[in-house]
Order: sequence, then structure tokens, then C-alpha cells
Amino acid sequence: MCPDSIVKFRHLFEFAGGTVNWESESKTVTASKTGQEIKFVIGEKEAKVNNKPVQMDKAPFIDSGRSIGLDKKPAEGQRVSQVQE
Repeated sequence: MCPDSIVKFRHLFEFAGGTVNWESESKTVTASKTGQEIKFVIGEKEAKVNNKPVQMDKAPFIDSGRSIGLDKKPAEGQRVSQVQE
């Protein structure tokens, strides 16, 4: 069993050539790269990956100005983790 991990999602996604946007009013994070999009809302356990629902183990939350969530399967690239804002 692999323990949960927290990854600096913004840095990882931008390093891979994507963009990350923060909508403060709705507390929504949207990350996109050619043909791919990940979207999640602070406090909600469901994210959308290419508009398909994906359940996160825990809802992302804000701590010290950063949205944080857990990434149970980092190798699969289907879980959202930490986005620095």
C-alpha cells in the first residue's frame, strides 16, 4: 500500500507545459494542457479530468494561501494534489 503524497501540482503541471488558473470567487482551480483539463473546487472531493468525474480521497483545502489535496496515485496522473496560489 502506497501512502498518500502531496505534490506541488502547479509546478509539476506548468513544468509539463500546462497552465494553472485560480478563480478566487468560486474557489476553483483549472489546469490545462493541449487536450487535457483538470478542474477542482476547494472543499469538494470530486474533481473533473477531461470533464469526467474523479473522486479524490480528501477534499482540497486552503492552507497558508495554497490549495492542498492528497494524491493517492501520482503515477496515474488522475488525482489532483497541491496548487500553489
